[in-house]
Amino acid sequence: MTTAFTPGPYHQSDVDPKDIIVDTCPETNQQFAPGDRVELHPATDLWMRGARYATVKRIWGNVAVIRLDNHNVKKLQRCPFELLRPVK
Repeated sequence: MTTAFTPGPYHQSDVDPKDIIVDTCPETNQQFAPGDRVELHPATDLWMRGARYATVKRIWGNVAVIRLDNHNVKKLQRCPFELLRPVK
């Protein structure tokens, strides 16, 4: 038995492209700004290897680009907001 596909309440033609929200976590995105100090989540591999603290360099979509304080980590890292917490 096959059923016909019934689209949802909104068709593609009904959505204005200006109304589409690109950032999925606006309240989390406002929590971090370039220059803020953050700590990685303890479940991350970098935290377990000793790279615990970082500085936010830029916000890119729904991730933060961070520079870690650990001298063994040379490159910038991309980290989702859920794995960061601000340092006071």
